[in-house]
Amino acid sequence: MNFITRHGKWILLHVIVLLIIFTSYRLFIFNKFNTTNAPFVSNILWLGFRFDVRVIGIVLLPIFIITSNMRLSPFYQTGAKRFWQGYLLLIYIAIAFIFVTDYQYFAYRNSRLDAEIIELAKDAKVGAQMVWQSYPVLWMLLGIAVFIIAIHFLINKIYIQSTLFNPIHIKKRKNSSNIILGLLLAIGIYGKFKQFPLRWSDAFAVTKNVDNNQNNFLGTMVLNPMQSFVSSLKARKENGSIDSVKKYFAEISKLYQLPTTDSANPSFVRTINSTNTNKPNVVLVICESFAMYKTNMVGNPLNPTPYFDQLRKDGLFFQNAFSPAYGTARGVWATVTGIPDASFSQASTRNPRSVNQHTIINDFTDYEKYYFLGGDASWANIRGVLKNNISDLHLYEQHDFSSPTVDVWGISDRDLFKEATQYFNKEKKPFFSVIQTSSNHRPFTIPSKDEAEMGIIKKPLDSLIQFGFNVERNEAKTNKEFNSVRYMDFCINEFMENAKKQSWYDNTIFLFVGDHGIRNWDAKQIPKVFVDKGITCQHVPMLIYGSKIKPQHIDFPVSQLDVLPTLAGYAGISYKNTTLGRDLFKVIADTTMPRFAFIMDHDRKEYGIYKDNMFYVNSIAGKGEDFQIVYPNLPKSNNSIQHYRTLANGIFQTSKYLIFNNKK
Repeated sequence: MNFITRHGKWILLHVIVLLIIFTSYRLFIFNKFNTTNAPFVSNILWLGFRFDVRVIGIVLLPIFIITSNMRLSPFYQTGAKRFWQGYLLLIYIAIAFIFVTDYQYFAYRNSRLDAEIIELAKDAKVGAQMVWQSYPVLWMLLGIAVFIIAIHFLINKIYIQSTLFNPIHIKKRKNSSNIILGLLLAIGIYGKFKQFPLRWSDAFAVTKNVDNNQNNFLGTMVLNPMQSFVSSLKARKENGSIDSVKKYFAEISKLYQLPTTDSANPSFVRTINSTNTNKPNVVLVICESFAMYKTNMVGNPLNPTPYFDQLRKDGLFFQNAFSPAYGTARGVWATVTGIPDASFSQASTRNPRSVNQHTIINDFTDYEKYYFLGGDASWANIRGVLKNNISDLHLYEQHDFSSPTVDVWGISDRDLFKEATQYFNKEKKPFFSVIQTSSNHRPFTIPSKDEAEMGIIKKPLDSLIQFGFNVERNEAKTNKEFNSVRYMDFCINEFMENAKKQSWYDNTIFLFVGDHGIRNWDAKQIPKVFVDKGITCQHVPMLIYGSKIKPQHIDFPVSQLDVLPTLAGYAGISYKNTTLGRDLFKVIADTTMPRFAFIMDHDRKEYGIYKDNMFYVNSIAGKGEDFQIVYPNLPKSNNSIQHYRTLANGIFQTSKYLIFNNKK
């Protein structure tokens, strides 16, 4: 390297070392998380190299420029040497921390590190407890310590290696090499020799010879966590505008059969009057991570939910129910408000500007209102949303129960159901209650006494993966996930069989719905488009059950947004609907009413609509749009893609607006 100065050599060696680290990590996670069986193609390394050079250039180019000044050079000033060696050590430590976080984030959400991590960081205490209970933290810390020692040695070694040659800064030809190195780093940051720079969407052009879910996986492998995080920050758009609502209101009004079609003065208010004096009790159970593909209801041969499957045969079951978004906070938000959480930056429950919301729950007048949560309601500011908007709410959480805490999420689901039942047994008035479960969530804790009673079943890893259970391709962890779903079924079984013995049962309607699903690329027992487009995250069971409910199986798409209008409609109360949910009993009865579900994927930065056996999806991240049939053996819509595009855009823009304009 006599052609370059020691200053240039110093920077160049760090570029090479960082590229080796970045590439090694990419290869590691490719082999660790390739559940799609995507082929390894060389373009992964080439495109990945370009994204890595961008990050490395952003980090090292400023150092290269600053240390070109002899007074700030580590080769001329002892103090400068100590500073820059320490600064570089911090950079390497930060990169290691980001990679560790990215690895755990991918294991948890099956996607690269993005701005959604800010959501988890806001509940630092809960997040830290979950990490402690789910991962080998001490071993991870030991590994980081070893890494720091090794990197400290490597940084010193690079410095020494850079000083082995005589100073050559006075030679013009070698000074010009520094200029060339600086330009190369600058070009690396831009990423292309074209008009526009390297962009996040370029990662998804790895190869054409793969299916959609494989291409999505390969695209995520191309990105490094720094790029994916920063790119997702750029999509953090909050406010909707009334002008956007007006633009689409004519079509949205028809879709929801609103009382007005006046685009100049859009209104979503529907007032439903009733003279019914019967006041049935209402129990809404929001089930944690209740992914449809993990259940018997789609024929999963592992038999994880036999009781719920039997229950749905005696109730009103919706085969194609969807949460509008992925994530518990977003699911609770959608259920309580009737608005899809269209905020890409953070769950709307966390935003003080959106905490004031009208909810149909308040129209259950003369009802005692309960919300049971096994953990702490401070999580995701759920307490603020519930207590601020639901009048006279009895909110019971972890510290209000006599049952023991089992993990970060509080008491077990079994104990939660028992605690709720005790309150129901004491209640003299009609009651509206929400029970939010949590045991079917990492770390998948099942109390030992419940394990003994339920019985733990272990399946081979290949079978678990084939039918939708896959935690880091680890047999022990994946069996915990499988048994956690079984435990949810076990808890519901005990709760319902006990409820049937109580005096309040015959006058009670139960609605079970998943808060969200889980992304999976292996599930074979659901429509392929659900897997390819990642909406296994939103596909959940929904069941209405009660002694007076007529058994029925519904195939058309419905939404979590429909929960409260449906319960209000069945209860026969007068209520005001100001958002985007509908009474599903009316939709079932009137075959002319549109049947659809709006779906968002915050990880992939997409939104779409499932209607008339067609699924349309649009990307705000530059990946374009897609339009596919859901069930190839069934009739499909004759409507054009433009029709679906208009409806999806209209609901998306309306949702963004309503988040801040649905005040109680």
